[in-house]
Amino acid sequence: MSHPKHICIVILAIAWAFLAAKRTWMILNIPDRSKKEKSKRDLREKIDFLNQMNREDSQCDNFGVVVDSSKKELGLTSQALYAENVDNVVILFTDIVGFSKMSLDMKPIEVVDMLQNLFCRFDNLCDKHGVQKLETIGDAYICTAGLFVDGNVNDAARNVLNLAKDMIRETRKVRLPRRETLSQDSFVSPQIRVGIHVGNVTCGVLGQRLPKFTVFGSAVNLAARMEQTSRPSRIHVTEDFHKLVSFEEDYEWDDCSETTVKNMGKFHSYLLKEVL
Repeated sequence: MSHPKHICIVILAIAWAFLAAKRTWMILNIPDRSKKEKSKRDLREKIDFLNQMNREDSQCDNFGVVVDSSKKELGLTSQALYAENVDNVVILFTDIVGFSKMSLDMKPIEVVDMLQNLFCRFDNLCDKHGVQKLETIGDAYICTAGLFVDGNVNDAARNVLNLAKDMIRETRKVRLPRRETLSQDSFVSPQIRVGIHVGNVTCGVLGQRLPKFTVFGSAVNLAARMEQTSRPSRIHVTEDFHKLVSFEEDYEWDDCSETTVKNMGKFHSYLLKEVL
């Protein structure tokens, strides 16, 4: 049997080793913890700095970036980083006809590859026509004219309409992968619907994590509704937009029709003749 003195020595040695190991672990992890805490502190400071800048700028009458009047009224209670009302903005929505069903017959890489191919073409067309891409949501592509650059609204309307026509033409160049589930006479290129409206919008930056510039208002809802009620490879516009381009001889239109918009009532709308 071991002597009690020897047992005490063993216990003390184990305890000392445990304390030494714990101390070593704490020392090794202090830099990581301090880095994480510093990173979080820096992020909070940046957000606070942006908020403070916007609060100060909202009280300046001659500040270069327009801040919405409601922002000035809110003053120090506002958490918004940026907000503005903009008039006469042309908004275009487009999405792929039957995308959900189509994607079921495609591999994930094929879906993403098709969207990348199509949206890169749209990006180049936006540059060509002087239109600003706003965002993509799934298979939807949204862009505007007159939001970031001042100019004639008639010119902006023509630019967007010419962009929409080129989008339809460019979509025909994108090929879908063949599947046994598709018949031989099925189209091998996707088709898009396009909706356009012109009106006043509210825009701003939302969120602290991945902050996003966004546009909203009844004008955005109308443009989206025009796209939803459009036909494959056709361009559907509101009467307000049609008035800006109706005198142009380059554009031919179907007869006026009525479109119902939820919570907004009925609106006159027009379909551009088929794009060749």
